[in-house]
Amino acid sequence: MNVLIFLFGGWRSLQRLYPDRPFEAERVCQWSSMYFGHSLFGSYRRCVEVAINAHGLRLSVPLLSSFILPPMVFGWQDLEECDRTRFRLLTEGIKIRLKGWPRPIYIGNFPWKYDDLCKDVIERWRLSQIELGARATGN
Repeated sequence: MNVLIFLFGGWRSLQRLYPDRPFEAERVCQWSSMYFGHSLFGSYRRCVEVAINAHGLRLSVPLLSSFILPPMVFGWQDLEECDRTRFRLLTEGIKIRLKGWPRPIYIGNFPWKYDDLCKDVIERWRLSQIELGARATGN
């Protein structure tokens, strides 16, 4: 089953749209989970490393980060939507819609494990939206 996830889960297709690039992380949360919308095979449970900085978000699977599941980086401007969500009983996460990607991705963490990764990601994304709006209006 794991081979099917790697081949058909969506990671490689999304990674082609958002390839890895140099990324100096300000915060890293290991052992998070990621889900590709409603895909049957798009589930990466407790193996994803989430890194964030002022410019964006980086997702990787450290044990498979070479050619199998290369890391991907999303600039904050690449996110069309970023909201808090809850799935299963204890898991909080964020729902992200990306430019050029047809379905949402969900990134989850356990609330007691980190000091609120969800809140930090959403706040950084919202701040970037305000900055983009200010640049667009010339302010």
